[in-house]
Amino acid sequence: MPKNTQQLAFWYRTNRRQPCAKKPKVYIQASLHADELPGMLVAHHLRSLLEAADALGDVPGEVVLVPVANPIGLAQRVDHRPMGRFDLDTAENFNRHYPDFVGALFDHLRTAFTHDAASNVAMVRQALRDQLQRWTPTTELHSLRHTLLTWPMTPIMCWTCTATAKPLCTCTPKKHAGAR
Repeated sequence: MPKNTQQLAFWYRTNRRQPCAKKPKVYIQASLHADELPGMLVAHHLRSLLEAADALGDVPGEVVLVPVANPIGLAQRVDHRPMGRFDLDTAENFNRHYPDFVGALFDHLRTAFTHDAASNVAMVRQALRDQLQRWTPTTELHSLRHTLLTWPMTPIMCWTCTATAKPLCTCTPKKHAGAR
């Protein structure tokens, strides 16, 4: 049985007191490669800023902050050095080989699309949620991937960089009204 990696990660969520179904949502994660510490440090400092803004009611939507998106990798050490880029059991890169659900969904969805873009997006997201529900993780690594994939948030930001490389922030390209 895989460990419950959701309990191992460090999470912060704004607006927990009130539902935000119609409000903007954003998901931010750092350190999917757990040896990439600068993103984790930025997220650590962002958390206190989010907590202060949230306490004042200044967060208009919901923010899910995951400073350590890979607690498995964070726990890995070899010869007293943090590893965190590859699963030590399988040698898989933590940032690669996520399940490809497109093939499984394509035949089912291709005849169901309409000219209503919002309806199509909702249909694809629901089909992906259904596929994720049917997926039973069999390893700790699969459990981590399942946990990260099941957050119902867009846009998504992933902060990644090593201590010796330039920082990189990737996010979904859609521009949202009011985003700064």
